Amino acid sequence: MGVFDIEDLGKGKVRAKVANGDKCTTCRECIRHEKFASKVDVGKLKDVFEFHVESVGIYKPEEIVVASLKKLKSKACYWIDILKKQE
Repeated sequence: MGVFDIEDLGKGKVRAKVANGDKCTTCRECIRHEKFASKVDVGKLKDVFEFHVESVGIYKPEEIVVASLKKLKSKACYWIDILKKQE
């Protein structure tokens, strides 16, 4: 998938390294063989959120992101108010 690259450590030693982590589809193919299962950790970073915005209309991606964040903030405030009323 183009995720890993081979790094030359010299003296005939090489190792695999993550070169393009964003290409990972979490297919888990890299850990199917027993030889690699204990050497590769397929997991997610819990403090990272990545998303992509594509625009094909009149709105710029930046405008879509700002409008989306405003909507998300509005919904979060709504639910915070609901939860406060439950206390």
